[in-house]
Amino acid sequence: MKKMSLSIALLSILFAVLPLISVLIAVGVANVFNCPLDESGASSCPTPFGDVGEVLSVMAIFGWLIFFTVPIGLIGLLCAVILLIASLVAGRNKAPKTLH
Repeated sequence: MKKMSLSIALLSILFAVLPLISVLIAVGVANVFNCPLDESGASSCPTPFGDVGEVLSVMAIFGWLIFFTVPIGLIGLLCAVILLIASLVAGRNKAPKTLH
C-alpha cells in the first residue's frame, strides 16, 4: 500500500508539471537556435532537423494546460497522502499485542 501511494504521488507530480516541462524544452530549443517564440503564432525556426517553429509554438502553448494539470495533480497527491495515512493506521492496528 505504501509503494502504491508513493507511485500515485510521483505520477501526480509528474502530471502536474508536464506542461511546464514542455514550455521549458520549447524555450530551450528556441534559445539554442536563436528563434523567436511567442504565443501569437508560429515563427520560422530552421534547425538541422528542419523547420520546428510550429512544433515549438504548440509546445509553448501547452503551458496553459498547467491551469488544469496542477489542480488535478494536487488532488492526486492528496489522495496519495490519504492512502499512505490509511495504510499506516491499518498497519498500526495489525500489530500483534503481547501479554505482560
